[in-house]
Amino acid sequence: MGIPLEYLPRLEEIKDKCLYGSDYPDIGVKGIKENLREFLQIKISKEAITKIAQTNPKNFFKPLSYTR
Repeated sequence: MGIPLEYLPRLEEIKDKCLYGSDYPDIGVKGIKENLREFLQIKISKEAITKIAQTNPKNFFKPLSYTR
């Protein structure tokens, strides 16, 4: 199935400002694992997927770990 790219037309353009997220545990949401698998099927560059699902979240949340 997958997410149609027409819902996310500028995703490549704004990949440096995006974080992957999920609506889980909302009604009708399959689960985080299934949502991530669906996201990984979007027809965008591997660079964009890596930034959105790995690099950007690590950079965003990393400073929080140093506040203790």
